[in-house]
Amino acid sequence: MTDQPELAPNGAGRVRLIRQMNGSLSLVLGSGKSFSGISIVRAAPLSRPNNFICFLDSTGQEIYMVRDLSHLSAEDRVLVETELQLRYISSIIRRIVSVRREAGTLYCKAETDRGLRELVVRNADDSVRWMSERRVLLIDVDGNRFEIPNIGSLDSKSARMLRQNLW
Repeated sequence: MTDQPELAPNGAGRVRLIRQMNGSLSLVLGSGKSFSGISIVRAAPLSRPNNFICFLDSTGQEIYMVRDLSHLSAEDRVLVETELQLRYISSIIRRIVSVRREAGTLYCKAETDRGLRELVVRNADDSVRWMSERRVLLIDVDGNRFEIPNIGSLDSKSARMLRQNLW
């Protein structure tokens, strides 16, 4: 597609989302043009999660962007938030069971809100993101996201293992 994607102005009503019988989403632009099998992604998932939401066609090409989720109708906002939640699902790490670092790769076994998980984080400089002084996000080799909302809330053994391997 050679056209530039449409950017939603301030205000709702320019697009409409429709949940199809098979569970996929269709997007209908204000011009009447429609796209089926769309995907929804965040342009800035960490720094601006509710801004610049992109709608991609079935080939992955950007077709539309909304500046802010509040610009969507209430019904469309629910659909978008549901899709984004599924795409950007993250597990909360509650305790570190074991961790080791070998040649820039972090191997970690952690107790999460979704059970015991084993993480392999390559290139820790890019895959370990500090969101604040105490909040850290780990992205494993499979793209799974693991968050520690507050390192200070971990038990002392978990915090010590993290400090030894992340700093």
